[in-house]
Amino acid sequence: MQIFVLSVGGDTLALEVAPTSTIRDVKEQLQARQGIEADDQRLCFGLHALEDDETLGELGVEE
Repeated sequence: MQIFVLSVGGDTLALEVAPTSTIRDVKEQLQARQGIEADDQRLCFGLHALEDDETLGELGVEE
């Protein structure tokens, strides 16, 4: 499935992921595309700060 990530700089990035992808997986994709170390990233969904071991499916992200 495709998700969209809004960067602090205002860019929207499209990523291909699976519901079983972890937040760490998403961060690693962002690192490959943007060069920002995964350990230096913080992702939020709504007002919820996301933990590396959470999966997109657990968070209710679906197609």
